Amino acid sequence: MRYLTIENNGRPWRLCINTNQADLEGFLAKHAAEAVAPGGFTTRPSTPHEAAQCAAAHTEFIDKGGDYGSFFSVEA
Repeated sequence: MRYLTIENNGRPWRLCINTNQADLEGFLAKHAAEAVAPGGFTTRPSTPHEAAQCAAAHTEFIDKGGDYGSFFSVEA
C-alpha cells in the first residue's frame, strides 16, 4: 500500500492510499474545481506522520463497516 499526500498549490490537502494510478487521476479530475491556481494539485509520498494519519482513518472507516478496498482518502 502506498500513501500519498495530494497538495493543493503546495499545501497538504488530502492523504490517500494509492493502489491504482487511474483511480488517483480520476479523483484529481473529479475535484479539479477545488484546485487553487496556479499550482493546482501535485502529489508526493506521505511523511511517516501523514501515512499514520491516513492508516488510522482507514482503520476507523473499516471499523464503522466500510469496505477495505473502497477507502481512498482523508482530509489532511
